[in-house]
Amino acid sequence: MIHALRNCMAVMLPLVISLLTASPLLADGPWATAQSIDVDNEDSTMPAVAVEGSDVLAVWIESTDNSTGTFSIQSNRSADGGETWEGTTLVSNDSLYYCTDLRMAMSGANAVAVWYDVVEGMARIRCSYSSDKGATWSSPVSIDDAATNSAGEPDVAIDGSNVLATWKESDGSGNVQIVANRSSDGGATWEGSQSIDFDYGEVDYHHAEHPNAVIQGQNAVVGWKTSFRESGVYYHQVYANSSDDGGETWDGAQLLSSGTESYAPKIAMAGSTVVAIWNDNGGNTSIYSNRSSDGGETWSGVHRLDNGAVGGKYSPAIDVSDSGVVAVWTQYNGMASVAWSNCSDDGGTSWGTAKAIDTSVSTDMYEPQVALSGSTAVALWYHNDGTDQRVYSSYSTDGGSTWEDSQRVQGDVAIRAGWPRIAMSGSRAVAVWQQFDTDADIYTNYFEEPKGVALTLKAGNNMVSVPVEADDMSPSALFGEDAVVREWNPVTHEYSTPATIVPKNGYSVTVPSDKSLWIPGEPVIGWTTSLSQGWNLIGSTHGEATPLTNLNETPADAINTDTVYWWNPSTGQYEVASQIEEGKAHWVVASEACSLTVGSPPA
Repeated sequence: MIHALRNCMAVMLPLVISLLTASPLLADGPWATAQSIDVDNEDSTMPAVAVEGSDVLAVWIESTDNSTGTFSIQSNRSADGGETWEGTTLVSNDSLYYCTDLRMAMSGANAVAVWYDVVEGMARIRCSYSSDKGATWSSPVSIDDAATNSAGEPDVAIDGSNVLATWKESDGSGNVQIVANRSSDGGATWEGSQSIDFDYGEVDYHHAEHPNAVIQGQNAVVGWKTSFRESGVYYHQVYANSSDDGGETWDGAQLLSSGTESYAPKIAMAGSTVVAIWNDNGGNTSIYSNRSSDGGETWSGVHRLDNGAVGGKYSPAIDVSDSGVVAVWTQYNGMASVAWSNCSDDGGTSWGTAKAIDTSVSTDMYEPQVALSGSTAVALWYHNDGTDQRVYSSYSTDGGSTWEDSQRVQGDVAIRAGWPRIAMSGSRAVAVWQQFDTDADIYTNYFEEPKGVALTLKAGNNMVSVPVEADDMSPSALFGEDAVVREWNPVTHEYSTPATIVPKNGYSVTVPSDKSLWIPGEPVIGWTTSLSQGWNLIGSTHGEATPLTNLNETPADAINTDTVYWWNPSTGQYEVASQIEEGKAHWVVASEACSLTVGSPPA
């Protein structure tokens, strides 16, 4: 009988009801309350932040005596994802002279901070390390070779106990090169700096700058921008060098960019995937990328990320998580430079369509930053919102394909913000920035990935489920006032209008145009329901799909898994299902009344 039902599916499956449109809903703002982590009355600037699980570490530069022009490096840490902070700790001594370019990285319990300051009249690259998540710090040491009096723009990366530091440094003959140093014990000892730049002996002039370091295991990569003059022609190009032994030896610098006006490179790494991004000012300003799938040993070629529109495109930033990549930059739209983005789900091999993150902003947006973890991306920037210059954010739950409305990260009275930075681990992102109150102070806020489900509705008929428990489960609250929602009654064989949406049930929805919905709520990871003999329209669970082989019904074999179907709104046809997928409704036929369990209901 069951197989006969399958053969007659087109006749016997209940008809899909044509409904009206549903308006998308956005989650409540996911940012908490901003707080100061710089507790004294001195001016502070240039914060950096790292997140490792629930451990958060922030560092910054602080003025210690304006009359003598001295500074210190300070830190603060949190063990609960940025919700509470322990108090400031001195990283350096408090009499640094002309300190700038602070960078910091953390992996496990190990953290390393690097910066530029002047020691006995010499410009030096200095370093301090911590082996207890920033509770204590070592005395600063110089990690350059002190051969010249011109070094700056350091960067640092860490993975476990492997540390890579890089910076620009004069070679003593008027040229500036990129150098690197490595530590295999978390920053306690350093092996000695070495040039990793290309052989520029044939050019008239060479100036390298803006190095970025990344490291994963023994794979280390540094990217940078070089300006040089050859035969009277000036070039500005992006280069990278890689190492497969943690920075002990280097393969040789490679040209990443294809133009002659390339600037502001940024580089990110996940596993052996490395992605570089930069802006090119040759002709119409553009954003480009290049990628490597073998730890920087070889590169695949240049890919354009912007939409080709006329207007300046600057300040690129990038992050990589597994195979996902998200890039952000500012782009002039005729009125203001606003934040744009593009994303890739295959490690930068191919990219989607560039789009503005927030089309409602009509003032210049500055210093866009991005952090990516799994499919959640968080963008950060600052702009003048009509009250003052303040920090804002937007987030994406689909890897950067779509972005939610932006939210102010600062408090209502916050003014004159700058230098926003963000880091992310798991579902927690933490932002830091400089904010002027009576003094320039360091503030922070944390973002918790919103709980909910994303639903994509195609124009026309859709069969959906809502596998979350929202505050209001009424159809109008979930789908909008204009939506007409129908549920199937397996006893009367009729559709009716539900008063409440239930996660274990499926529903019929039709919209006149494609819609992306975000429904906030507590995820439902399993449920048990009673089925009637014949066709039943069931819902789904949150998260991973449930294979049909994992369904549990009582009595056993009351459901034939060959007769489970879902409605494909793109083709307008039913298709055989092999699993119960999040957000989809599924038709199942029971040979007799039974109890069905999908997923793992709470005990």
